[in-house]
Amino acid sequence: MVHEIKSAIILAAGRGKRLENLTDEQPKPLCKVRGEVLIERLIEQLQAKGIDDIYVVTGYKYWKFDYLNEKYGITLVYNKKWFCTNNIISFIKGYEGLSRYSKSYSTVMLDADLYIEDDSVIETKIERSGYYLEYCEDAERCAKEWVANISGAARRKIYRVITDGSCKSGYVLRSLSFWMPMDMAKLYELAKEATKDGKNMQCYIDNIPCVLYDDKFDLCAYVADKPALLEIDTTLDYEQANKENDNEKNS
Repeated sequence: MVHEIKSAIILAAGRGKRLENLTDEQPKPLCKVRGEVLIERLIEQLQAKGIDDIYVVTGYKYWKFDYLNEKYGITLVYNKKWFCTNNIISFIKGYEGLSRYSKSYSTVMLDADLYIEDDSVIETKIERSGYYLEYCEDAERCAKEWVANISGAARRKIYRVITDGSCKSGYVLRSLSFWMPMDMAKLYELAKEATKDGKNMQCYIDNIPCVLYDDKFDLCAYVADKPALLEIDTTLDYEQANKENDNEKNS
């Protein structure tokens, strides 16, 4: 059964320490890349796809995001534990903020530090939950990423995710995922269970379906023909993204 994606959870609580002084006065998602504010670009891309029910989970300097509500009509959710937890808690807060209407539709979840160059990778209709993947042959980069083994061109099933840095090539998980309503509810319940009594608070939400409870999900690999997004994690990422834009202008 095909489900429409009508809602989005954007995880935007962290400071982004690896961007150094760029985030002294503002959260990372409010930094400009190629002349555009990261989170504004994401919201506009989602809305252009008909995904209007958008929830942004904030933390560091949360008040800096207030203008987004008036400008775009999105909903802001505050994670007061942003400074001592990873994004697993931001997801929990985000899901709890969803309306009953939102929970009845499929949802896209993404990190707020993405610069999506080709918005065709934002799915609007899905039959299975899954992750957007990009094929990588750079051994140095693969050693720093989670790499998925996938099976069958027809089903494109993610059957194992390798997180120990041992891969020299493969399909790299990106922080863009798509969730059927029942799977998202399951993700929430398992995230709550995993963090009970203060455990696993430093986990990524991706640890739930890909590592801790991988036997409870049937995940699809959404693979693009070519790389379509940038993750702005470090000052090097930031400089490289803007340098590439300058090179395009000068060519």
